[in-house]
Amino acid sequence: MLFMFLTILLVDIQSLEKEKQVLNQKNNLVHQFLLSNYTQILLVGDPDSALDLIEKISKRTDLKAMILTDMDGNTRFRYGEMPSDKSKGSFYQSNSFIGGDYVLNAKVNNVSQEIGEAVYFYQGEPFIQRLINNLKTDLLLLPFLVLVSLFVAHRASQSFIKPLEQLADQMSRPDAESGHLVLPVEQQNQDVQRLYRGFNRLQNRILESMEALQAELLEKAYLASHDSLTGVLNRAGFDEKLHQTLEELRQRPSMSLSVSSSVFAYLDLDQFKLINDTVGHPAGDVYLKQLAEWMTEWLPDGGIIGRLGGDEFGIWLPDSQKATLQLQSLIELIKRRHFSWNGQIFHVGASIGMVEVEHSDSQLTYLYQCGDVACYTAKALGRNRLERFDSDNYHILEQKNDTFVLNQVRAALSDGEEYFELWAQAIVPLQEELQNGLLHYEVLLRLRDDNGALVSPGLFLPVAERYEEILHIDTWVFWHYLEQVSSNPEHLSQLGFVDINVTGMSLVHPDFHALVQRAFNTFDFPWHKLKFEITETSAVINFEQADVFVALCRSKGVQIALDDFGSGMASFDYLKRLSFDTIKIDGVFIKSILDDPFDESIVKFMIEVAEIKSQTVVAEFVENEEITQRLKSIGMQYAQGYHFDKPKPLSEWLS
Repeated sequence: MLFMFLTILLVDIQSLEKEKQVLNQKNNLVHQFLLSNYTQILLVGDPDSALDLIEKISKRTDLKAMILTDMDGNTRFRYGEMPSDKSKGSFYQSNSFIGGDYVLNAKVNNVSQEIGEAVYFYQGEPFIQRLINNLKTDLLLLPFLVLVSLFVAHRASQSFIKPLEQLADQMSRPDAESGHLVLPVEQQNQDVQRLYRGFNRLQNRILESMEALQAELLEKAYLASHDSLTGVLNRAGFDEKLHQTLEELRQRPSMSLSVSSSVFAYLDLDQFKLINDTVGHPAGDVYLKQLAEWMTEWLPDGGIIGRLGGDEFGIWLPDSQKATLQLQSLIELIKRRHFSWNGQIFHVGASIGMVEVEHSDSQLTYLYQCGDVACYTAKALGRNRLERFDSDNYHILEQKNDTFVLNQVRAALSDGEEYFELWAQAIVPLQEELQNGLLHYEVLLRLRDDNGALVSPGLFLPVAERYEEILHIDTWVFWHYLEQVSSNPEHLSQLGFVDINVTGMSLVHPDFHALVQRAFNTFDFPWHKLKFEITETSAVINFEQADVFVALCRSKGVQIALDDFGSGMASFDYLKRLSFDTIKIDGVFIKSILDDPFDESIVKFMIEVAEIKSQTVVAEFVENEEITQRLKSIGMQYAQGYHFDKPKPLSEWLS
């Protein structure tokens, strides 16, 4: 009897350890899948990333809860119901049971720097409780075993010893593992039959439990390597498959591949976001399922396909001589098969970056990087096309440079003041009645590289706008400026007004509108001294959204300036319809005002138009005293340029 209980205990211990190993492996994959969302939440507090994270976690039915904390231990994101055991406070030991939940911890790193920690709680049954439950069931046999033992002890004869000896002999036979021991004919009395049947039942239960556990482990291994939505390999499964493929190539007799051996392709859908934004994410999920079915049917023999995340897929093709035509046929297939949802037709395309695997020692990270660069090049050249990675290609080189600058921008958004700096340039009153001794300036942003050198705004700002990071930059500038000046009442008392730029993306984005509203409720700032500068092009293109943003600002007395006025010269109707407080005339007219009578006439006309609407007028790019005097003579109110002041760190203004 002791042997049977020890056997049960050993089986439970082994099954628990196997479950822990599988859960640890799966949790590592889940953690990598959610890492980009954690980074956005910890570094910039991105609401979209939080919503996307909730959507991803909700699909993990076995994940009961999770907590995301920063380096100070502050909770930045929480999902699900936490364990009832509060004795450990906010600290949970990894690889342990708490209140019936299995706990795993994982560090959140950005590049090589740790920025937080994620704690996962999986539904589980503590080992002791599991053992007790199993023992309760097994103890149902205990009365029978006790009766048999008493009977055998009472008999105290060979009829007791011999059956046990035969049972032991039967157990040592190979067929005993089948869970059915055959009773010898000479021992087929009632008591011995019961003994054999009891052992067979116990053995069968153990075998059934082991088979169920093995099936569960196989299912979990499949789910860990496959995308739950589309059924194709997920990022982890695709990576593992590619690692195996590259390893097989390395072990071939020829230590290197021919130039035309294999191809890695990076596919990113075009116009897919329109489906999610127009008819919702459920429709987008349906399209991705259909797309995965099409791609699986299309995939050539020996090929591998995986969903890398969102609307991005990785493809491995074994023959690069055929790969170009194969990938072009895939682009045509996606383009041809339109998606319909509730009567609406959507035309989705695909941009693909193709990388030839020239050597068997190619690193997966390198292939991803090259494929990503080539894919973005395909998008930049018009989308819905295939682009081969070529390190000598001009567009590829341009894309690689953009990628380098973009990484600098993202590092700056993550690390803040280590790379980004707020500067400011003076805006000077030209007319005596406007000279009140107060400070007037425009806030500017500067970026430093890893060596501490300044990166030209003309280099990093266009890249940030192309790759939709400009919203995060606008957010960073606005919020950090308010944080610095709101704690300096002396500076605020000397401030006349401050100009802060708002790009076209932020102008129309609800997240930026919400940020402005949150700032109104957070900072003690004289809002009538703040001006948001909106470029003329942004105002014209986003007229209706600009009107909404202007109304939001007006509610707190914030002023609006129209920047680079005159660059479009088709916006006088919008100037009449939108309520601006200040007009900043584009510097292209100011620089040549002394030599070109036409430019001077244009500037005079702009001043007259502004006077009609009681708007302030500012001249940009004023470079010398002669231009200054001419501007004063024609009624220009304010001027900005190197003649008066070069940009300098905001800290100097605050001091």
